[in-house]
Amino acid sequence: MKFSLECYPCLLKMALNTARVAGLDTLHTKNLLDMVMSFLIEKEPDITPPHIVSHMYTYIQNELHTGTDIFDPYKEIKAHTNSISLRYETMLFDLVAASSDKLRTAMSFAACSVVRM
Repeated sequence: MKFSLECYPCLLKMALNTARVAGLDTLHTKNLLDMVMSFLIEKEPDITPPHIVSHMYTYIQNELHTGTDIFDPYKEIKAHTNSISLRYETMLFDLVAASSDKLRTAMSFAACSVVRM
């Protein structure tokens, strides 16, 4: 996957959403977006979006950790969604076991989980 112009607003939106989830104030959010924009301006021409996201989240985690003592802003959300998923674990295993296409069924459950996030 090549980096395209559509990646710019998407990556900035990811950073903004993370700042909001973390409860950052306006100043920390602006600093975070400034850092992400600086990184995007200085990126290598052939870099891929996953590489940029990896670096972006490193910057975000550093900003969140040093600015607010929050290292993982999604920690509570992940714990909540995992606890919900675990309630259905046995049922989902049974559905996969009974399926004629186990891999497809398991992948569809996994995809639904990711899309909900």
